[in-house]
Amino acid sequence: MEQQETKDQQINNAPLLEKDEKPETLQTQRPRYFGIDLIRIFACFMVIHVHAGEYYYFGPGGDVMEGNGPFWNGIYNSQYRACVPLFVMISGYLLLPVKTDIPTFLKTRFTRILFPFFFWGIVFSFYSLALGEIDWKQALINIPMILVNYGCEVGHLWYIYMLIGVYLFAPIISPWIKVATIPQFIYYFVFWAITNTYVYIKLIFPEFWGEVFWNNTPMLQSFTGHFGYAVLGAFVKIHLDKHNLYWLGLILLISGYVITTVIWEIQWYRQCENAVTLELSWNFHSINVVMMTFGWFLLLRKIQCNNKYIVKFCQDIALKSYGMYLIHPMVLRGVHDLTVPKNGHPTIFIPLMSILAFFAAYLAVKIISFIPYSKYIIG
Repeated sequence: MEQQETKDQQINNAPLLEKDEKPETLQTQRPRYFGIDLIRIFACFMVIHVHAGEYYYFGPGGDVMEGNGPFWNGIYNSQYRACVPLFVMISGYLLLPVKTDIPTFLKTRFTRILFPFFFWGIVFSFYSLALGEIDWKQALINIPMILVNYGCEVGHLWYIYMLIGVYLFAPIISPWIKVATIPQFIYYFVFWAITNTYVYIKLIFPEFWGEVFWNNTPMLQSFTGHFGYAVLGAFVKIHLDKHNLYWLGLILLISGYVITTVIWEIQWYRQCENAVTLELSWNFHSINVVMMTFGWFLLLRKIQCNNKYIVKFCQDIALKSYGMYLIHPMVLRGVHDLTVPKNGHPTIFIPLMSILAFFAAYLAVKIISFIPYSKYIIG
C-alpha cells in the first residue's frame, strides 16, 4: 500500500497549470485525475470570469464605475475569487512533499514556466505598443523589467512571480510536510488563519504586532502568504483524501460566499470611490476567500467521469490551461470589443464574455500547440 501511494504521488508530482506526468493507465488514475483536472479547468474559467467582470466595475484610474455593474459583480464573482488560491492548492496537492533532489525539482518546474512567462511578457509589452498605450522606448524598457516587476504592470502575470516563490520554498518545507501529524498541521493552520484576518484588523489598527515604519513584518509574518494554500493542498492529499467531505465543502463555500458578498455590497453601498477598497473582501489573504477555496476543492476533487471522450477533452484543456492563463487578457479584450454592446447588462455579458473567451483561448492555445517547440510558448 505504501509503495502504491509513493507511486501515485510521483505520478501526481506535476506543477499547477502545467503538463502532468501521464498516468500509466487511464483506468487506474481516472477518478483522482479527473477531479484535479476539473479544479484546474474551473479555476482557469474563474480567472477569466473575474476579469470579465472588471469591465463593469473597474473604471479609469481605478475608480468604481457608476451603475449596477459593481453590484452584480459582487453577486456573480465573489464565489470565483477562489481562482488563484485553487491553483496553489493544486500545486500543494500534487507537489508536496517534494520527492526529488532540489536541482532536479527546480529545473523541471522552471523550464516549464519561465520560457512562456518571458515570451508572453515580451508579447504583452508590444501589445501595449500596438494599442497606443506606450511608445517604442517604453516597450523596449519593459522587456528587462520583466525580471523586476513588469508582470504586475501587465496584471495577471503577477501570478508567475508568486508561483516561482512557491516552487523555491517547496523543497524547504517538504521534510516537515512528510512527517507532520494532524495536530501539527492544525497548529500551522490556526496561525495562518489568523493572518488571513489582517485585511480586516488593519481597518482598525493599521499597524500591530510589531509593525512600524521601519519594520513591515508583523509577529506572524512567517505564517502569511499564498504558501498556506499549498500546505492546505498537501494536508488534503495526505490526511483527507480517503474522505469525501462534500458536506464540509458546501458549508465552507456557502459561508465564505455570503461573507464575501455581504462585505462587497456594503462597500459598494457606502459608495467607495476606489476599486481597491471595493475589493476588500476579495483579498486572496482574507479568511472568507480561504473558506471558499477549501470548499470548492473539497466539492470538486472527488468528481469522477467514466466517459473516455469527456475525460480526454478535460485532460486536454487542463494541459493547455497554463497557456490559456497567459494569453486570456488579449482574448478577453477582443471578445469584449466584438460582442458587448455599449449598454450590455452585466448579468448577461459577464458570463457570455467569460464562456466565449475561455473557449477562444483554448482554441488559440490548441493551434499554437501544433507549432514546433510550442512548449516554450504555452508550457
